[in-house]
Amino acid sequence: MYCENCGESMSADSNFCAQCGNRITERPIVGSYERAGTSANGSLVRLPSATVVVGAAAVIVLCVVIFLLFNRALTNYPTESAARTVFENQRREKINSGFIEILGFKKVDGQRRELHGVTFYTVEYQAEIKYPKGSKCTVQEYLFGNVGCAEMQPGEIGNLRGEITFERTENGWKGPDGKIY
Repeated sequence: MYCENCGESMSADSNFCAQCGNRITERPIVGSYERAGTSANGSLVRLPSATVVVGAAAVIVLCVVIFLLFNRALTNYPTESAARTVFENQRREKINSGFIEILGFKKVDGQRRELHGVTFYTVEYQAEIKYPKGSKCTVQEYLFGNVGCAEMQPGEIGNLRGEITFERTENGWKGPDGKIY
């Protein structure tokens, strides 16, 4: 710091100039610094203002948010819950009529793939189904490959393995039931 009157160099904590005796009334603030402290060797150290600290914190928070959003976009796949909902929606009539009861549903694997720029994710599942009324398949169901069609005695429990494929859209994963998950 320099004296405003004579230009003599002086320490920042001086109240009077040693050369001319001029009284120091204001301390200059340089750049974006407001406060001062001392380092271990006793020299004056300027500390950043609250504006600088808040600005730096805002930049850090913004970077973390961008990272989390980008990371989520890279790893976000349809959940087991979404696959179960599709599974139930595809069998809603049979569930509502008491023909089947879903006892368990588990995602056992999943695979992501792209085709012509469209991203798909296939959930492989295993479901445990109870047939309170029993089940008999018709010839037509056998011919057209009705998923889960099997002859079951009333109250019998069966295990069903299958796949549900979702399509990636800008709003989320679209299931074969037409809903976004």
